[in-house]
Amino acid sequence: MFSRAGVTSIDRFVFHVRVLYSPNLVIPVSTCVTILCLLMHALVPIRTLEDHTDRVWHTAYDSKGSILSTSSSDLTVKLYDIQDDYKCIATLTGEHDRTVRSSEFSPVHEILATGSFDGKIGVWDHTQDDTWTCFVTLEGHENEVKSVAFSSDGKLLATCARDKSVWIWTVENSGEDFECLAVLQEHTQDVKCVTWHPSEELLVSAGYDNTIRLWKEMDDDWYAAQVLEKHQSTVWCVAFFGDDILSCSDDCSIRIWRRPDSESPYTLHYTHQNAHERAIYCISTSKHHNKLASCASDNAIRIWEINDGKLEMLCEARDAHDSM
Repeated sequence: MFSRAGVTSIDRFVFHVRVLYSPNLVIPVSTCVTILCLLMHALVPIRTLEDHTDRVWHTAYDSKGSILSTSSSDLTVKLYDIQDDYKCIATLTGEHDRTVRSSEFSPVHEILATGSFDGKIGVWDHTQDDTWTCFVTLEGHENEVKSVAFSSDGKLLATCARDKSVWIWTVENSGEDFECLAVLQEHTQDVKCVTWHPSEELLVSAGYDNTIRLWKEMDDDWYAAQVLEKHQSTVWCVAFFGDDILSCSDDCSIRIWRRPDSESPYTLHYTHQNAHERAIYCISTSKHHNKLASCASDNAIRIWEINDGKLEMLCEARDAHDSM
């Protein structure tokens, strides 16, 4: 399933996209959310969600692929039941007083983390009466939180912000308690994205300083294990495909980074120049298929096949919002 897409207000360019669960759904969003189906190498709109009243920045699925969350400048997060024709089942509100920039479900516990331009991270619990309640607020970032991500075992939460820092929080007592474990300040500019390795305790961050940074823990201390510096402009997003790291940038390229084994450093394996006509804001890979989705400020969504560490474009949706 492809999800996680968005546009900014005036230029109407596609801002986010994510691939999950099946190879045939794409979801771009503006103030609405449109679900696209990949049929015979064409992207066809099949459903539109119009509950938000302002720009939608981000979408995410829970670990079962049954709930979709959408984060918006209208200060809310909305939850949709996939099994019930994307019915809106909850509106999370009251915690943030500025744009909700991102949201992510824990892969283990029934909790959702939200990051906001107000500098706070809200953690929401799915209670026994089937409601979602914010039970803890994590503070420490000096300004806009851009991305939140749980580790694959649900024991760690990473957050990053415009304040150039990456924070790592421990998740304890079945997701009820959080404690700051580390504050990482190696980036020299706004940090745009954080993501975890699918099976290792390896954190990757990317940002406005054109770099990708890899973080590991040794003797209870987190340190910058490696810096990847081939991009020529802002790195907006990073994603894993197996052990490979994929990255996209303002320089219009998508790059694949590879290592021979877990003890070796990553090196640049492949570069697809001009993967879009303008800055590429997000990429995401399928867990079960050799597919990559990308979206950019050229208002296009492109679907790629990953073969032998290289990309081949399968199809695209141009004017991804203007045509809907």
